[in-house]
Amino acid sequence: MVAWSLSDNIWLKRTSIIHQLGMKEQTDTILLAETCENCLHTDEFFINKGMGWILRDYAKTNQTKVENFLKNHESDLSNLTWREATKHFCLEKTRYNAIFQRGKSLNYY
Repeated sequence: MVAWSLSDNIWLKRTSIIHQLGMKEQTDTILLAETCENCLHTDEFFINKGMGWILRDYAKTNQTKVENFLKNHESDLSNLTWREATKHFCLEKTRYNAIFQRGKSLNYY
């Protein structure tokens, strides 16, 4: 899945992001973070929508982890991804996190 998330093919990228939908506690959070991180900085609607979808889905299981991911990647995420991910909880987008996210690892998961 990591290789797919690095592909130039948007459908492989999207599949790499959303393939864990509905897995709840069985979600591989390291893989989830890595595939999402590999797809940051895109204007592609279907990738951004898929990223928001999987984050919203996983937030039903562990909202804190999703909030941490969103905060750590705030300036890298599209408004669409943010809106979709936070559809069922309130987390306002601020810009102060951009300073702190450089050099972050996957330790927040």
